[in-house]
Amino acid sequence: MANIRGNKASFDTVSALPHPIALIGSGPTSRAIKRVATQDEANHVVHVGFDSNRDAVSACALSAEISGCEYLIFAPNFDDLGEALNAGASRRAELLAFADTVFQSAELAQVKHVVLITTAMVYGATAGQAPLKDESERKAERDEGIVGDALAIEDLAQQYPQLNVTLLRPAALVGPDVDTAATRHFEAPRILVLRGIPIAWQFVHVDDVATAALHALRGELFGAVAVGAEGVLRQEDIERISGMRRVEVPESMARASAERLYRVGALPMPPTDLTYVTRSWAVEANRLREAGWAARYDNAQCFSELLVQARKHHAVAGRRLGGKDAAALGAAGAAVALLGTAAVWRRARGNRRR
Repeated sequence: MANIRGNKASFDTVSALPHPIALIGSGPTSRAIKRVATQDEANHVVHVGFDSNRDAVSACALSAEISGCEYLIFAPNFDDLGEALNAGASRRAELLAFADTVFQSAELAQVKHVVLITTAMVYGATAGQAPLKDESERKAERDEGIVGDALAIEDLAQQYPQLNVTLLRPAALVGPDVDTAATRHFEAPRILVLRGIPIAWQFVHVDDVATAALHALRGELFGAVAVGAEGVLRQEDIERISGMRRVEVPESMARASAERLYRVGALPMPPTDLTYVTRSWAVEANRLREAGWAARYDNAQCFSELLVQARKHHAVAGRRLGGKDAAALGAAGAAVALLGTAAVWRRARGNRRR
């Protein structure tokens, strides 16, 4: 197992780190980390982009790129669902091959501390579940989607016992260009709600994930570290802020619809995605808060930002056609909401004809 020591540190802001930082990633989170880190000119960041050809780069070559960096932040593109869909069936194999290269290169370059950014979805989601502690057990299903990818890459990191690793697990991400099952959930014309199953929503802005990663480095917070805005939003809050109405369906219908869409290839990600937009997976972020970190954006601000981003995609050509095509959204919750809304409209038209 990787070193899971946990030391406390207390500070109000993230000051310059004493050693260079290697940043690996190309999605919205990695861009936010680079932007936040370089606000202090004393921080030296070596940014290595992640692309489909990177798995062919040798560990020796990558270690040469990051030579002299004592910190490494690795942000796989769990914040870019479109990129994941484009990668197709080879996605996980390519991701793990490149991640293996990253961890090998970190060992060769004698990196002192690695922050791997995954997702709090690895804890699993449960109806009415209270916010989870950092050290909570991983109970997520090892599916074929992003959650399964995150579990697999965390497992891989643990195979490098010489590395001191932080597993940074954010709540539902928001921010410029963030694209996830959660953000696409709100691109449908109605919000899917499972009948009789309460949900508490928690978000985190990519800028806050950036400061959390830097806090973890400076405070030497190793092991599992969750990050999210404080508290949660209830479904009523979500509907009030968004002005959107719900479409409420039985769980059995939602699950059957998602499975059918996935089976026929209309839904590109597994129906288990539905779990993370219909059940709670909020976190306490207790270790970060004890270390002096605080989110700049609260949940209401995060959700408002999500809505701004989501509404940009209603008229975009290609797979994401807003509320017109269930498969286009690429997220189980949005697809089922569209189907449920269509069923409501058909029922209403039928009633008017009587």
